[in-house]
Amino acid sequence: MNAVLQDWASAVVPSLPPAPSSVPAETKITEQEVVQWIATDRAKLPAADSEYMVYTSLHEMQNAGVSPYRLNVARAGLSKVLNSTARWAPKIVNPVDINGKGMVYRFDIRDYWGHNKGVKTLIYGGSDDDIFAGSHTDTLTFRFNFAPTISPDPAFAKTIWNRVKQGSIDAYKQNSKAVNIAGFKTDYVEAGQLAYTLTRPDVYNAIMSLPTYATEFETELGVVKKGDYKSYQYMMIEHAITIDSRLVFRAQTKGGGFYYKTFDLFTLAKEQINPFWDHPIPKFVQSAGAVPKDLSLIGSLVQPVGTAPAACQATNTGGFQLCTAYTGDNGVQQQASEVIWDMPNGLQGYAIYGGLNQRRVDAFSFIVRDPRRLRSASDAAIAGRRLRTVSNESVSTTAPASDLRLMTGASCMGCHVDGMNRMSNDLRDGLDNGTLKASWVGDAAMEGQVREVYPPTAMVRPMIEKDRTKFFDAMALIRGGMVLGENKNIYQEPIVWSFEWAQKFYKYSDTTSN
Repeated sequence: MNAVLQDWASAVVPSLPPAPSSVPAETKITEQEVVQWIATDRAKLPAADSEYMVYTSLHEMQNAGVSPYRLNVARAGLSKVLNSTARWAPKIVNPVDINGKGMVYRFDIRDYWGHNKGVKTLIYGGSDDDIFAGSHTDTLTFRFNFAPTISPDPAFAKTIWNRVKQGSIDAYKQNSKAVNIAGFKTDYVEAGQLAYTLTRPDVYNAIMSLPTYATEFETELGVVKKGDYKSYQYMMIEHAITIDSRLVFRAQTKGGGFYYKTFDLFTLAKEQINPFWDHPIPKFVQSAGAVPKDLSLIGSLVQPVGTAPAACQATNTGGFQLCTAYTGDNGVQQQASEVIWDMPNGLQGYAIYGGLNQRRVDAFSFIVRDPRRLRSASDAAIAGRRLRTVSNESVSTTAPASDLRLMTGASCMGCHVDGMNRMSNDLRDGLDNGTLKASWVGDAAMEGQVREVYPPTAMVRPMIEKDRTKFFDAMALIRGGMVLGENKNIYQEPIVWSFEWAQKFYKYSDTTSN
């Protein structure tokens, strides 16, 4: 079979033009040359604009022998990562090649971060462990009080860029012994370093002005809430990136955009099923920092010791009871939420929220796993269910290979290469085709409620394709403006390629959430 496939492949004649070399492959570019190019370009700029101009260089990649194709990937990654962190920017703006060599680019920080909704200060972007019990508990009471409209704010651009230059300062104590900012130079930042820094969870959380609680965030986005669970469209997906099945809702925003939010449960015992299959009509509960019936947090598995109902008989573990019975009551929930929304420029923003609806930097590896970070792990370790015994002990053979977690920013961008991922609605389809095994099947009233808010896959897929169109249009502008040569296609996620290159080049360690 291999021989037959090879014969077939060998007969294929390449039809796409190769990526051009903007600089001959053997040419080495010195830092002195880069600095001189920048000085020459900066001298041409109006004095009033100069303070907002930042330079970034690909010359280290060129000198390391990166191929012309992958240099194109890095160019696309440069623009994509800048525009992906431009929370309120109205349109895609590509960096400018300063001398036609495709090596050093200039960007105006006002194009990406000079738009604001009344944010005066950036808040702590790191772990919720520090927010709830560490050195940043003041974040619990902080509210952005967003303005109703977006306004130009050049000073805000400088505030964000000053935070970016500090690097992953809110996470370094947990994840490493040093802040990883070797690629920031006096006159420029190396392109891989820039992609790495902008996608670190604590940097991303801070510069995207993601509130401590999802409720404030949903108000700012204008998520449409009509007063009950019928505000949203729900999908139950049997095989998702999560260890167990996934519940997700899609909401509309007042500006005509979309807002997706998942409810990903702590993995259950082998003999248990995800409770949402048997309780498909969601019960919304009060989350921390919110009012009741805010339609933001779905109740699932209550766990605070001393307040859990009789149905929770699991062993007390570290102050929590890991219940496997659905209650829908108020309380800490055994789940994480991944949030995706469309930004004004057409790209997507990402957030991870926890069991109190609180902002997180990552999701635990017993909820969801980023396979890109677990490359040495077996398929079973990446995708296999994490079993629990009666005593809540983990079965090591199905535990993840390490605790390299799925991270806000970096992991989300790596997974959502083309925007929203396609999905099916397995619960609705199973109900319609008679294969669903659930306690409520046959109850006409319940089935009617499910059909009202769980659209069939035949309706879900066109809806998602429409949501993907905005992302495609934005990426077409990026590829068209940044990729050199006739062939504007790239065949890998460009941000991920760039920051992984930086990790290898600077020898940055892959740690828990960094």
